[in-house]
Amino acid sequence: MDASGPDRTDTPGGPPAWPAARGEGAGEGSAHGGLALSGGDTPGGIPGSTSGADTPGGDTPGGGAAPPPAGSAREAAERASLQRALGEQYVVWRLIGRGGMSAVYLVRDRQLGRLVAVKMLPAAGAFADHRSRFRAEARLTAGMVHPNIVPVHAIGETDALMWFTMDFVRGESLAERIARAGRVQVREATRILIDLARALEYAHRRGVIHRDLKPENILLDAESSRALVSDFGIATISGGDSGWNGAWAVAGTPMFMSPEQITGDVYVDARSDIYSLGVVAYLMLSGETPFKASGPQHVAKQHLLHDPEELCDLVPAVPIRLSRIVHRCLEKGRNDRWHSATALREALEERIWTAEVPPRRARWARAIARHIPLLRRHPRRRASDDRRAGEGGSTEREN
Repeated sequence: MDASGPDRTDTPGGPPAWPAARGEGAGEGSAHGGLALSGGDTPGGIPGSTSGADTPGGDTPGGGAAPPPAGSAREAAERASLQRALGEQYVVWRLIGRGGMSAVYLVRDRQLGRLVAVKMLPAAGAFADHRSRFRAEARLTAGMVHPNIVPVHAIGETDALMWFTMDFVRGESLAERIARAGRVQVREATRILIDLARALEYAHRRGVIHRDLKPENILLDAESSRALVSDFGIATISGGDSGWNGAWAVAGTPMFMSPEQITGDVYVDARSDIYSLGVVAYLMLSGETPFKASGPQHVAKQHLLHDPEELCDLVPAVPIRLSRIVHRCLEKGRNDRWHSATALREALEERIWTAEVPPRRARWARAIARHIPLLRRHPRRRASDDRRAGEGGSTEREN
């Protein structure tokens, strides 16, 4: 299963055009297995680019060890160019990932003795709008300081290339996690969703719309257990001119795009990110994307015209209430979704699911809930309430 869906497509200034095949960066020099990298032809298309899940001990910078040999002539040339640009303070170690025209390298900061990820764009081969968006991404991300957003530390530019440094996250992307272990258990998935909602809440308060939220752009830190959002390469500023807005401007990854993104709506707001987060949540909890189609055009059509199967019907262990929270994210009309990431986070935090619901009990609870709305509750809690009520005790009922 390729849970990443079709690759990101960026089509400013014309009608929506969906790529028939993966972009240049899909898999070439990729540090990510299982779920393919996407990226189209934009400098912002490196999902999970700062993740270090595939960094074995012998391949990690440290001591006086020499960097491993380059895997290709292209990588060798990029390494040399990046090393010249960074100077003696840094040692360029190896390629982490590639997407479109840009690449991310693992680099060691000699003075601070730490690892960083450096995203670079060769200036010579890039179009002016690519350079402008790369610069905008760096400045936009550098202005955001939040525990659930991968921070940018430094920005640089020479005649040969442009670059910026980011935290190197030891862990894996959510895409890798799903490819490795399948669907995410309810408790862990809820915790990840709360982290992502907090990141979006912070970004949206600053007027930043991510527009490309997907598992490859979500990193899971093995040390802190936090989920972090990365890759603001096609982000926009609410009410501002980002260079992307305009008639028929389409950018994003079709499997995770909102209906308004797909139709090229000029006004894309925070609720578009909430829709994308709903797709991510559906994938996490079920191991499947909500829409299944042979190509990006069919995926886009399903986003516009079809409703996904109920999550709690597809996976009986998913609580009814959590299923409804996710499906509200996936409403076609943005006015029908959660009105903000704050509202979504608060709904998720109202009840942290501490265990998977036994499938047989979950089916029983759903059958009852369809006929008696007052009994829409976690089946274990319901059984406990009934026993206590039978003993003459009083219970506080959930709504």
